[in-house]
Amino acid sequence: MSRSRSSTSRRRKAPRRSNSKWHRIRACRCGRSPKSPRPVGTLVFDEVDAGIGGAVAQTIGRSLKRLGKERQVLCVTHLPQVAASADAQWSVAKSAGLKIRLQRLDRAARIEELARMLGGAETTARKHAAELLDG
Repeated sequence: MSRSRSSTSRRRKAPRRSNSKWHRIRACRCGRSPKSPRPVGTLVFDEVDAGIGGAVAQTIGRSLKRLGKERQVLCVTHLPQVAASADAQWSVAKSAGLKIRLQRLDRAARIEELARMLGGAETTARKHAAELLDG
């Protein structure tokens, strides 16, 4: 005997959240590789901030900072909220040919770089950059 279901009695699927954002946040929180149940010693995040901003960026920055207390974390980011959470910040610049310049930034240079990431080097951007660094 076969039962007929009306279209209204079918289960509706819950709205899907952005899987890529969710997986990035989850990876930041658990510090595990999806293929390995054991925690890894070094985590590398390339463009972890793609498609996010604001409060989500701050959450990811805080999560990465917590992970950095237990293991080494390297993160390529374009968001000042994520960069400000780091214990150390590096500038990577490419020049003609295949020359790459890598420089560790001191506090003053970090403020300038964060201000640039915020969209300007004026006094307001520098003040906001300093506030981001001070937490």
